[in-house]
Amino acid sequence: MRLTGQPPGGVVGPATVTRRFNDGGGFSFVNGSNVEDLFVRIDNRCPTAGAYGVTFNNRSGFPPPAGFELFVGDNQGRISRTYQHLPGTQFVSFLDTQSFNSCP
Repeated sequence: MRLTGQPPGGVVGPATVTRRFNDGGGFSFVNGSNVEDLFVRIDNRCPTAGAYGVTFNNRSGFPPPAGFELFVGDNQGRISRTYQHLPGTQFVSFLDTQSFNSCP
């Protein structure tokens, strides 16, 4: 998982990991002491949907003018997905339920 972004008036660069979990993590672009600006979670939906999903949401006021790109890769299934948020557009949380269909 790699997250890069561009805060308002700033330069493109990597997000700072603010929290780590077994299934995801929190990231910050503006202030590393924030709990998180964005939260990414990989959902094991294999028993019910036959795939892993990606949940992506705004937890503490991600700056609307900022843009970002999230890259998620599955090393076993050799599948990757890239999600983008264009600068200046309204951020909307989402769930991609069929991201990775490489269940064991």
